[in-house]
Amino acid sequence: MGAFTLEIHDVTPGLAAEVFELREALAAAGCAPPTLLVVPEYEDAEGTPWPLESHPSFVDWIRRERDQGAEVVLHGLTHRAPAPPPDLRGRLMHRFFSRGQAEFAHLDGDEARRRLLRGRQILAACDLDTRGFIAPAWQQSAAARREVMAQGFDYTAFLWHVERLSSQPRKGQRIDSPALTFAAGCDVVDRGKRVVMAAIEGAALLRRAPLLRLA
Repeated sequence: MGAFTLEIHDVTPGLAAEVFELREALAAAGCAPPTLLVVPEYEDAEGTPWPLESHPSFVDWIRRERDQGAEVVLHGLTHRAPAPPPDLRGRLMHRFFSRGQAEFAHLDGDEARRRLLRGRQILAACDLDTRGFIAPAWQQSAAARREVMAQGFDYTAFLWHVERLSSQPRKGQRIDSPALTFAAGCDVVDRGKRVVMAAIEGAALLRRAPLLRLA
């Protein structure tokens, strides 16, 4: 096993209490500064918007974490899929795995570009810079991935790997990097997910994956 990273997903004022609780737990355990996956215009399950720019104290907290070594990553724009996908497999994933949050899974190029540009614009206005993009639920369409590359992000990540998008000569390099995650919408899915995550961890250890992520 090589490196190990910790990610706090869905960093938004709409989930501030949960984000702070996770960060305090990591600090109490003596963990290194985490990677913060920031959602600039988070939209919760009731459709309530949580624009980052409207919560300066939360932005100040992110800046303090960054100054202490945390990395800021763009994590979508709203973290909410604009519509259910048209195919059966996509609808099942939409309902049971991503629970309607795979924002970039079925976007065309124009819409993906708009959301990426808007997300970076908001982060810049908050004096937050980012080199990486990780789509909500780790899902992005082929068109969205092309836009991520076109906009000069250094890397992106999926459930099973991280991909370098710049830094020649390693551009396009794929790094085995399974992500362990335990969030689930109900007990049945949670129990099944824990079995899958244990299998992923075991496989990663067996093949000596260079990077394991706890999300």
